[in-house]
Amino acid sequence: NTDINLDECSIQLLDAAIITSDDKNEHSIITLINYKQYQLLLMADATIRNEQLLLQRYNLKNIDVLKVGHHGSITSSSGEFIASIKPKISVISASKNNRYQFPASQVVSRLAKSSDKIYNTAQHGAITIVFDAQMKTSVEKS
Repeated sequence: NTDINLDECSIQLLDAAIITSDDKNEHSIITLINYKQYQLLLMADATIRNEQLLLQRYNLKNIDVLKVGHHGSITSSSGEFIASIKPKISVISASKNNRYQFPASQVVSRLAKSSDKIYNTAQHGAITIVFDAQMKTSVEKS
């Protein structure tokens, strides 16, 4: 069983691994967290191919918080995927001035079409989301 239940929270590990792939990113652990009425989707370093499997296997709609896949790399966050899950808040974890220049501008553009808010740790620092009725967010640059 890949479900963990804790009071108002359930954690589900989603199976979208491509076991025949030599790309370790395509073996990423993808996590869906349901907390109260909120859904959080943590994409690890999953690729567009993993996203396609997720859309085939699971009914992922109206995600409240998306932890964007692979630091905002162009290999993740396809237009089809983002349009389907419609994240309200997207969080990109990337270091400032990283050598890969994450996040990719194309990914940020795709997210902007569906997300009310986009946060990038390289730009905003620590990001806090309070899961109250307003889903308040705050940032703290270091």
